[in-house]
Amino acid sequence: PAPASERGAAPNAADPPDPPAATGPWHLRSADGIEFSVPDRVVAGRDPKPPAWLQGATVVAIPDHTRSMSKTHALLEVRDDRLIVTDLDSTNGVRVWPEGSEPADLESGVPAEVPLDAVILLGDVAFLVERAPADSV
Repeated sequence: PAPASERGAAPNAADPPDPPAATGPWHLRSADGIEFSVPDRVVAGRDPKPPAWLQGATVVAIPDHTRSMSKTHALLEVRDDRLIVTDLDSTNGVRVWPEGSEPADLESGVPAEVPLDAVILLGDVAFLVERAPADSV
């Protein structure tokens, strides 16, 4: 038989198990400690007022002392277990920055899928896109 170094290392019983798959709720976190989950539909901004077609959506007010974020800036929603963001005609736009890629400016009103570990910029406020492990719900 081939030496162990050529066969690949056998799993070691002392190795920790793989972490649980991140299939819990979508979660956004800023470097300033602003955090919120996206259970279904969230309208985010400095002082969001959902349009009539979004009545019933969760409202998340985000402190933005630079005022780079519009009062009603973006819609974040979960569709088929995917996170989708839509710019709600904000002044300074929404950017999605997937890990290992260049940031993309979103067209107002056009939904875009956001991958796990991407950064969403609402104006100048950046949020890391995360998911909680399934067993944390």
